[in-house]
Amino acid sequence: MSLRTCLGVLAFGIVLGGGGGASALTVVNNSGGTLSLSSPVSGGTGQVQPGAQFGVPSTWGDARHLYLAVSNSAGAEVCSTLLDRYGTLKLPVHWVGLGVRADGTCEELTELSQVPTPPPVEPDPPAPTEPDTPDPGNGPDEPSPPSARGFPPRGNGTWVYDATFPDGPDGEPYVSPGLWREVISEYNGQAEAGHRIDQVFSYGGDLEMECLGGSDCTPNKMHVYYYPPSSQNARRSFQETGASGFVSTQAYAKTGGDVVVIPTFDGRFDAGGYLQEFETLSESQARTYADIFARAVCADPAVPGVQLDLEPFDINDPAQFWFYDQVALNLAGANDELEPIFDCRNEDYPQGRFFSVFTFANQITPALGEVFTRHGNGYVIISLYDLGPGSAAVASRPTDYRGYVANEIARTVSNSAAAGDVPFQLAIPAAASTKEFERYRGVSSGYSQREYVEEALDALDASGVRSNPQFLGTAVWGWSRFMAWPPHTNNVFEPGFPESEVLDVLRDRL
Repeated sequence: MSLRTCLGVLAFGIVLGGGGGASALTVVNNSGGTLSLSSPVSGGTGQVQPGAQFGVPSTWGDARHLYLAVSNSAGAEVCSTLLDRYGTLKLPVHWVGLGVRADGTCEELTELSQVPTPPPVEPDPPAPTEPDTPDPGNGPDEPSPPSARGFPPRGNGTWVYDATFPDGPDGEPYVSPGLWREVISEYNGQAEAGHRIDQVFSYGGDLEMECLGGSDCTPNKMHVYYYPPSSQNARRSFQETGASGFVSTQAYAKTGGDVVVIPTFDGRFDAGGYLQEFETLSESQARTYADIFARAVCADPAVPGVQLDLEPFDINDPAQFWFYDQVALNLAGANDELEPIFDCRNEDYPQGRFFSVFTFANQITPALGEVFTRHGNGYVIISLYDLGPGSAAVASRPTDYRGYVANEIARTVSNSAAAGDVPFQLAIPAAASTKEFERYRGVSSGYSQREYVEEALDALDASGVRSNPQFLGTAVWGWSRFMAWPPHTNNVFEPGFPESEVLDVLRDRL
């Protein structure tokens, strides 16, 4: 999971408190030895004897996932195939159980035998606090459609995450739609033309499937969570989802200065993600899911286009190819059968709506070019951060980082041309990422975020890419109160948003 996807989960998934909480999933120990469990979220711990079960408390995660570490009596990790790149188990809360086998592998359990469950050891819960009062200016008034500036549009964009975290990074998020609107407006008021931020990538929501794969994945089990829960799924309360992406779009549409809002939708295809059965979809099913997506986003007149951060991205996967191919068709208003329902192309959007994906240069292939250029409405946003061979939480030296950026830009330009001239934006780390940061857990990396930004812009300028006709602009990562990995922990990367010395550079060079 990228830090961006993690923050999306943080923004619209309400974190449960530090103590108590009903059991959300049961670990069944069939390993033959004692298992030790711990939570990076609540700090809780537990042990499971051979043949016993352990009810993982809901406080060990959020409304969608549980996060835990599991080791055997020898101290070795188990469930290795389910671990993310940071060594954490991230499991959907809808799983009934997790079975641990004798060889250390794990499996999802759909039913449980009746075995007593030992109580977990939890730290004292924090004192409750009142959520922030929503900004009365962020109501769902319908804004006027943004003016067109090319298609797909040229400009500079930025990601925003509206969780306020009044109790700290491991507390409840309490989303405040439009949290960064005034800051962006102030920046734009001081920046010269060409260096302003005129695209806001607000968090729109996620895509989720509730099926077992194959024929079980019917349209009613394919979800796009963008509108308030009551308008789409009565089973998901506001407390479960937080604010909706639709409300955030309305808030940032009031930024002014001809700023357009491009909602970002995320999801995970791999183990533990809500789209893990996606690869089992037939062509008809994958295209149907794209139809559901198009109907949702084109219904909002404030949305000129969308960004998809469905990971891991792989256009060579048949289901992903069919899905994105249908997304391109639908958003272009070229689906003759369903366009009268979708209304993706209309008087406000005569060319339809555009879409992008966030990825790396090696994913720009001829297959991608076929899908993204066929209707002239697709482009890629290429990450110029989290680069290089180092591991997360180990900061790259800025001079080395510049070399990584130069190589990624060169690959982007080359692959774009080979794939039929795929348009692209380039994203730089104006705030902390997992390899380019000032501080991690309060400890200085010895480098400043300004150094990373200057090295990235130096490499970008030296490459000559600004004159490339496929270059659409620069994307700025990102604005958040806390950037933590794993989510809901005190493993915080700083700065969480572009600070004044970085903004000074961007005003002159973005």
